[in-house]
Amino acid sequence: MSASQRPPTLLELQNWLRRIVTDPRGVAEALRSEPVSSCLGVIVGDARYSREERLSVYAEAYFARVLQSLSEDFRSLRRLMGDEDFAGLIAAYLERHPSRCDGLEAVGFALPDFLEASTGEHARLAALARLEWKVMESLHADTAPPRGTCPVSEAACDALASKPLVLNPSLRLLATRWDVDLFWNNQVEELHERARFLEIMRIDGRVEVSSLSEREFSALELAASGRNLAEICELLIETVLPDEIQSWSSRWVARRILCGVRME
Repeated sequence: MSASQRPPTLLELQNWLRRIVTDPRGVAEALRSEPVSSCLGVIVGDARYSREERLSVYAEAYFARVLQSLSEDFRSLRRLMGDEDFAGLIAAYLERHPSRCDGLEAVGFALPDFLEASTGEHARLAALARLEWKVMESLHADTAPPRGTCPVSEAACDALASKPLVLNPSLRLLATRWDVDLFWNNQVEELHERARFLEIMRIDGRVEVSSLSEREFSALELAASGRNLAEICELLIETVLPDEIQSWSSRWVARRILCGVRME
């Protein structure tokens, strides 16, 4: 740093270090993109390590921590791809979607879309990644239904028929053409192309993934959109019998999928 340049403030130095250390292109490329007023001048090197090498130690540690976090979030994807290919995927992903948040919990949110935008076998990888991200969403979802919800145990039968249904906040739905649920549950060793309609929900602190019929999946999608039972019956009248919806709604209550109705 020249004598004419003022030293950076602590905040400026912190922001600069974060930008350099977290740049997915690596320290050398990040520094090449730096303006003349770079904070590099305040970093001290010695006979063993240059300034750039010292920064690279932190950058490599940062990538290792992100990789570890995403390896835990996408365990099945890593198992399918293998450690080396998974690490390469994450490096490419971070170059396109560098982390902009303070924590690591949201780093992988765009990984399913990143894979889906690719071609070839990435379609099946994207399906598996999408399931695993929905599992993460379910795991960290709120436990309490929204305010204004009348619990099922207190709702009258006519309210269930006429009021918008409120589902478990941890419920996620996924329609896919790959048997990702079977792979996630360790029931198959490879992914196969077959239509699956999945219910993902946290029960007693543990996320469970279950397969539904296409008809029940459609009914749950309508319920999730705020429809009541009468509307669901009307919309599915050509493909679903009223007795089926009655059976499903009983299952939803028993499994705690259906929390109650929204009182307006």
